[in-house]
Amino acid sequence: MSCYGQKAEYQCMPRDAVDTYCSRHHQLYEIWTEKKLLLSCISAIKQWEIHNYCLSADNLSDLELRQQFQAVPIYDLSQPNRAGKAYAELLEQIDIQQRLAAMAPVEVTRAQRRRGDASNVRTRVVANPHIDCDKFSRIYFEMADRIVRERNEAKDKSEQY
Repeated sequence: MSCYGQKAEYQCMPRDAVDTYCSRHHQLYEIWTEKKLLLSCISAIKQWEIHNYCLSADNLSDLELRQQFQAVPIYDLSQPNRAGKAYAELLEQIDIQQRLAAMAPVEVTRAQRRRGDASNVRTRVVANPHIDCDKFSRIYFEMADRIVRERNEAKDKSEQY
């Protein structure tokens, strides 16, 4: 049993009732807003499956969720099944993480790493279902600015010779 009151075994979402869909959405929205790093326990693709089906990053009313629930089979018949598997894996991974945290000692001592040694580094991803247009445009313009600067520097160097 995970901390969110759901059994961490696979439950097929296509047979779910609207009420179950709504409660899962609210549960996932809580995870998204308060404990987002828990999502990094599963792959980005599985996170997107959950986001696309449950709209877990959106604060929606039950009426909006009912409309979404009824519209899903029209677009992608297997989406509820894929999202159900990803949801079950997420709950299982959350449960595992909590059990590991409970067993871990309070203070962990680590051996000194050599500078540049990345053998113990682990990277995990939290997928955002919405594009941040401001951030995207900033990155785009910074890249364009860097390219222009590099070309001007290369042009200046060639003119020196």
